[in-house]
Amino acid sequence: LPGLYAASRGVLYPSWTEGFGLPVLEGLATGRPVVTGDDAVFQEVAGSLARQVDPADDDALLEAIRELETPEESDEAATARRQHAAQYGWDQPVTVLRDWIRQIAGVSDE
Repeated sequence: LPGLYAASRGVLYPSWTEGFGLPVLEGLATGRPVVTGDDAVFQEVAGSLARQVDPADDDALLEAIRELETPEESDEAATARRQHAAQYGWDQPVTVLRDWIRQIAGVSDE
């Protein structure tokens, strides 16, 4: 999957909602431009590094697709997307979940 993202002109993911936004983050990790829906989860995951459009707005979606067809990309933009995505990993969520389970179970770290 990373090879497909990397070989693309960009990632088009005009979803109305998503539990976390993993496809958006995967696209950013390859440095490619990303167009996604305007749900709050995508803003949280991508910030200003993805173009957000209302999936029901055909004109805005068509404009975003056209931008992906002829991207005016800089190395700095691609690097910023990769660096942003690199902040996410499995270590933090696993640690939070483990600590939450221990707290509920009344188990201490000691």
